[in-house]
Amino acid sequence: MKTTLSTNAVAIIEAIASGLKTSKEVAERMGVAVTVVTGSLASLKKNELVTTVGELSLTKAGRKYAPTMTATNPKSRKLRTGTKAELARNIFDHRGDKSRKTIVHELITVAGLSKNGAATYLQNLKRKAGMIKS
Repeated sequence: MKTTLSTNAVAIIEAIASGLKTSKEVAERMGVAVTVVTGSLASLKKNELVTTVGELSLTKAGRKYAPTMTATNPKSRKLRTGTKAELARNIFDHRGDKSRKTIVHELITVAGLSKNGAATYLQNLKRKAGMIKS
């Protein structure tokens, strides 16, 4: 018996089967927002393929059908690389003693962000690094 799920759902099942235990870990592996993962998890939980109590895990049915699942989109999902977010993190990680203005300029020119997008990315990266309070 085959169960047809979205590409995201298949990628989530594969990530959980590989040992990832949190939505955040799965989202990072997939290169998507955590909200995308939690939305797909709701469907997987409804179909009784995963449990979300504590850590993410596959149910017996999820383990049984995981190898036979096919995505509704025939293209296999690849780990996203070279994304704006990844470029922004690299610029932020290697900022040294550069000024805010210089970092924003690099985010605009290297990562291809708009001025407002660069400022938002920088603020969020600083918050994530604990440099500012939420």
